[in-house]
Amino acid sequence: MRVQALLLISSKLAADPLALSQLRDACRIPGVEKVVATPDIHPGYGVPIGSIVGTRDVVIPAAVGYGINCGMRVLTTDLVASETDAAAMAGSLRRDVPLGGGKRNVPLAREDFLSVLEYGVPALTAIKGRSHPVWDWLDVSEEPALRERIEAGGSMPGRLDGISERAILRGRDQLGTLGGGNHFVEFQEVVKIEDEQTALQWGIKSGRLLIMIHSGSRGFGHQVGNEYMDLARSRTWGKDAPNRELCFLPVDSREGEAYIGAMHAGANLAFANRHLLGFWRERRFSNTRRTHVWACCMTCLTISLNSKGTREWISGFTGRGPRELSPPREWRGHGSR
Repeated sequence: MRVQALLLISSKLAADPLALSQLRDACRIPGVEKVVATPDIHPGYGVPIGSIVGTRDVVIPAAVGYGINCGMRVLTTDLVASETDAAAMAGSLRRDVPLGGGKRNVPLAREDFLSVLEYGVPALTAIKGRSHPVWDWLDVSEEPALRERIEAGGSMPGRLDGISERAILRGRDQLGTLGGGNHFVEFQEVVKIEDEQTALQWGIKSGRLLIMIHSGSRGFGHQVGNEYMDLARSRTWGKDAPNRELCFLPVDSREGEAYIGAMHAGANLAFANRHLLGFWRERRFSNTRRTHVWACCMTCLTISLNSKGTREWISGFTGRGPRELSPPREWRGHGSR
């Protein structure tokens, strides 16, 4: 092994043997510098779900997975959870938001869709074709403040030159859809508050209802992941990968730069999708307010360790500066088609 893994787990818990085997494989990746696993570690695509693998100069499409930027959006409400009909709310959700793989909802002109891929949430205010009713709930004056609550402002440097026509076709009309697999909209009750000060800042109150949205880059991200996994497997770059799932692309190669740009485009689509899903919750539940957004399954972030020993999460895979690492995903979650 090139490095040793740090497993954050209680001695009372038993980790899955296959997940541990995948963790050992991650420690053998060329350019790996840090491998960490969280308590919920379980088998994934090449590396375990629940792991962070920091590499220098290479990026691993299979470790990023198909669910590029599968993340969370949390909405606070003034509703008392015990007085709320969650079944009725779920029924409303099903009427507005298609569930499951391959579904479509908000149509976009090609030009508008490409703009979302390049710029993410900020591009939504410039959408020209607004035939769907969801656009009635986008308030341009509120958008700057909302973007401050999204990781990276809901925008990463997406590039179009590494994106196939097939990926565009799969994702073009999927805004406003949830997906399948582990994607969900969940109605939650605040039963215990550990940090009163932070809860107050976020508008979280005991007994109130929260709405959590988990979704990713939909069929577009799946197509991008699949294509670049195949590309990584087709080349060796003069270094041996631990196995076919952990084949990699050098970040400074033409292929690596194309993948990073396409991955950022997938992240932008996921940001925009969760943003629109939040509008539906406001439309159905008028006393819902988007107080805080937290992307806990972010892909495509860079850990920068500076001389003070602190960590900064910076958008993008650079992998070129001192001690800059490229983690394939932050925390966990493989998305679905």
